[in-house]
Amino acid sequence: MSADNWSLGVCLYEAVYCENPFWDEGLDQITLFQAICNESFYPLPEDTYSDDFVDLVQRLLEKNPSKRLGTFREKDILAHSWFADINLAELRKKHIEAPWIPGPVELNKD
Repeated sequence: MSADNWSLGVCLYEAVYCENPFWDEGLDQITLFQAICNESFYPLPEDTYSDDFVDLVQRLLEKNPSKRLGTFREKDILAHSWFADINLAELRKKHIEAPWIPGPVELNKD
């Protein structure tokens, strides 16, 4: 489960920052794996993202599983301040409208 929480941190980082938290131009796959295991992730620019988001990602990408957010109680993740504006009861009931719904995709026929 702790690995799932770490993966959530990677997904959030990539979804918001549009970059892999460990990859850099020119890294081969083995070096990337070593960076994931041994290096810190590239920090998010704190002046660009909310303090709550930066804190959430930092706590999810904690290398030590015993210190990682959500390791002992999954509820701790949803209790994080970044999720404060989300009504979880309404979300679970699917009563919250998506803030953006993509239009149909047009395929290039060439």
